[in-house]
Amino acid sequence: MSNPKIKNVKVIFTEPDGIRLVIVKIETDHSGLYGVGCATFTQRPTPVKAAIEDYLAPFLKGKSVDDSRLVFEEFHKMVLGELDPDKEKNHLGKLKLFMGVREFPSRIKCASLSWHTMIGALDENNT
Repeated sequence: MSNPKIKNVKVIFTEPDGIRLVIVKIETDHSGLYGVGCATFTQRPTPVKAAIEDYLAPFLKGKSVDDSRLVFEEFHKMVLGELDPDKEKNHLGKLKLFMGVREFPSRIKCASLSWHTMIGALDENNT
């Protein structure tokens, strides 16, 4: 199978048995090939949804799965302080604005949760 491209990223709010969940569905250009993951951060579901819809989804749509994995690795290194996007070659584009998160270690998980969800969803289908 060729390297699929990300066609759409959907955020779904649900609340089974009173438990708030944020679900992310990543659709590819290969019919029937998609991934689903949980991006739940129960205290703040709306900011998680906004981060996915306003930054992650537009940035990833049209990119190949392999390119998306590369961007995830760079993003994660950036928020951990292991990559300086102003000094090192990268593919982060506008996502560089999240660089300040490294100054707040307790927020790194929040900033990267949707990315981990995306990778988990892609891995779920072995794309």
